[in-house]
Amino acid sequence: NYLTNMPSLRSRIDSMSYAIGMSQTQGLLPYLKEKCNVDLDYLSDFVLGLTGQDGAGNNDKQKTAYNMGNQISEQISTSMIPGINKEVFGENSPKTISQDLFMAGFVSGVTGKNQLMTLEKAQSVAHILMEAVKTEEMLKIYGDNKRSGEQFLAVNAKKAGIKAVCISPKNYESRAAFNEDFLKQLNSYHVDLVVLAGFLVVIPPEMIKQYRNRIINIHPSLIPSFCGTGYYGLKVHEGVLARGVKVTGATCHFVDEGTDTGPIILQKAVEVKQGDTPEVLQRKVMEQAEWKIMPHAINLIANGRVSVEDGHVIIDEK
Repeated sequence: NYLTNMPSLRSRIDSMSYAIGMSQTQGLLPYLKEKCNVDLDYLSDFVLGLTGQDGAGNNDKQKTAYNMGNQISEQISTSMIPGINKEVFGENSPKTISQDLFMAGFVSGVTGKNQLMTLEKAQSVAHILMEAVKTEEMLKIYGDNKRSGEQFLAVNAKKAGIKAVCISPKNYESRAAFNEDFLKQLNSYHVDLVVLAGFLVVIPPEMIKQYRNRIINIHPSLIPSFCGTGYYGLKVHEGVLARGVKVTGATCHFVDEGTDTGPIILQKAVEVKQGDTPEVLQRKVMEQAEWKIMPHAINLIANGRVSVEDGHVIIDEK
């Protein structure tokens, strides 16, 4: 029983599961009251529905609270936790966080009982442990050196004749040396278009100058919202949920000297739904927007249908 038993956290995955569950309850009570018409005096009925227990009362307020608990429980099991597992462990990994400890953290956050940490601490723990576990899982698959990076790229070069090269700042004595070699190698291929996808290294100014309106990037929001310095990865989606917007999305844009300030090529909206977590929203934006508009933008550019005039993108609608 989540209300009477203090959960035990024996491992890092246990702590992460509990902290993630608890962190998802930020702003939940006002939402239940204002948007779902749940009377918070009947929070115990909400928890009964949330945890799949029988015993909801007979009056309308008790039924409303219980049914809302049931709905959120289903979202947790069918959407939240699978999304978190993909984000942390990878697309095809059989590993999973603990649903029981996720629920324990969630119930503790809702009721204020049996809390092993504050909400603020839970958010910090969840973020730190998720990033640590994700990094370890990636290293197990790809390694952290140049050779492993090249092997990974080679495996994903599905078309014959595509050369895969890994150039990492870690392999250079200074950023200036990296920038110089990076641009030199890029120029050696005489490329027409540079496509950035998850590229978090600062682009050298000389490269932007040489490849003006020939470098494109994908950003997981509808620029100019939730973009610029500090907005990357899950931080974008955390910002979206914290602000309470109803629509987010992705933007494909040309790269200039600023951060997410280049001319916008394409945008696609994605609905933010009740119960979405940063991890779930990240996945939705990728699948529904990023993976659609980036290839489309490349196709438009490859076919000569994109031009830039006075900082604005013009698409030939033929």
